[in-house]
Amino acid sequence: MENNLLKTGQWYWREGEISLKYYYIMPVALRKEYLEFLLTLTKSQRSTTDNIILQISNTKEQEKKFFEL
Repeated sequence: MENNLLKTGQWYWREGEISLKYYYIMPVALRKEYLEFLLTLTKSQRSTTDNIILQISNTKEQEKKFFEL
């Protein structure tokens, strides 16, 4: 996936992102699905709104582990 972010001032926009307002009115199941989608994006592919949504939802990225004891 390419990095197709548009920068205006300090804000980054991604085509297809949803607004924070729309995120709040989404049904819980769709919110969860959208959060899972955001986590598939690399940090360089996420818009400012994507990062805000991840922060307010308290979603943490899983660290990739090669093996666990």
